[in-house]
Amino acid sequence: AEYMGTAVALFKTVAERGVTNGVIAEAYAAHKDGRSAVALIRYKYLAALGVEVAQANAAFLLAAGVRIDSARSAAATEAAAEADVVRLYALSAAQGNTESHIRLGDHLYDKLHRYGDALAQYRAAADRAHPQALWNLGYMHQFGIGLPQDLHLAKRYFDQAWATAPDAATPAALSLALL
Repeated sequence: AEYMGTAVALFKTVAERGVTNGVIAEAYAAHKDGRSAVALIRYKYLAALGVEVAQANAAFLLAAGVRIDSARSAAATEAAAEADVVRLYALSAAQGNTESHIRLGDHLYDKLHRYGDALAQYRAAADRAHPQALWNLGYMHQFGIGLPQDLHLAKRYFDQAWATAPDAATPAALSLALL
């Protein structure tokens, strides 16, 4: 019973690679060839089947502005795309993709200004020691964005980001100097 989670995760990986690997390769090739709408169609198909990498890739393309021609108005198309970005990143994050937590948090923060929801995504990624999530939490605590300002917690998160990854040393050091 103690290895059940690992067994399920490995089974999921094998199952996703079986039938879907060819479609993922087609979608990737289409995107590389500049046919991003075709790639989006392929990724959305696989995302509907629950394939985590396809969920993340479809959300990425939608967030980048790729759209499939629609009979809907431009405003309705944009609203649906925004909802899809959040939904697809959330599905991918729920399957353990830490980078999807970060991207969803960034989208909620930058584009939708839903700071409390962004904070929850950053916390989920920080629980897995993701340096960007740790730095983002430090920033939000430093300036009181979505939560009360707390400079001590900000320092703690900046220190953790620095300790977690060498690439985070410069931004963390600059942020610590500005505290």
